[in-house]
Amino acid sequence: MSVPLRSCRDHDAEAWVLTAEQGQRLLAEVTGVPEPRPADIFRWRKLAPANAVAAAVRLATCRARAKAKFSRGDRMWLDPVGLEQATGEAVARHKAGRFACPLVVGRTGMSVPGRLSGALSSRSRPSSTIPPRPCSAPACSIPSPPPTV
Repeated sequence: MSVPLRSCRDHDAEAWVLTAEQGQRLLAEVTGVPEPRPADIFRWRKLAPANAVAAAVRLATCRARAKAKFSRGDRMWLDPVGLEQATGEAVARHKAGRFACPLVVGRTGMSVPGRLSGALSSRSRPSSTIPPRPCSAPACSIPSPPPTV
């Protein structure tokens, strides 16, 4: 299933809501209403054009949903599809922690420039450039390449 791309007009309306004083007032008013009703939309349409009201409602809805995923979700510029696809902060921190170990250059079979080749052995890290850190991530357990004959 393909998702239709949003038009430039949508982005322009969201930018106006986020940057213009009148747009920020509209967004603050929309944010104060958890479930907008037709009467609310009609009232906001008197303050701004339809695309700006739609942008404010979209931003307010996304920001309310983003609070569950992000510590600063109430201040982010989001779209519904991006928010749905985004990895939450807690999961992202966990994943980033798994890959926090330094890359083992000497054991990956990569070409090493002449200056660094003396600092590396087949099973060591360059102590001057990457400080050794404890790492239990499977990504750090790169097996040695097979010997070439």
